Amino acid sequence: MYAILMESALFIATLAVLGAFAFFGLRRFTPLGTYMRQLENRRRIERVEALTCPKHGAHREDQLVRLSGGAVLCPECYQETMNGQFD
Repeated sequence: MYAILMESALFIATLAVLGAFAFFGLRRFTPLGTYMRQLENRRRIERVEALTCPKHGAHREDQLVRLSGGAVLCPECYQETMNGQFD
């Protein structure tokens, strides 16, 4: 009985290792993997770009002001808008 359980556990471990190698090979050596890496990089760049005000520079996400329409402004632009100081 012990031998059957051990054989089953080793078989499952072998399947997990083969799956990990297949996933690594897919991500590293195929055009699909290149596309997935480019997509991740594009998302990262877009996230940083969304947090950067062209006038006042980069801000953290918790510093931005979300308007009722869903748009976000940096705190300095929001303050300037509320005070009527347009450049």
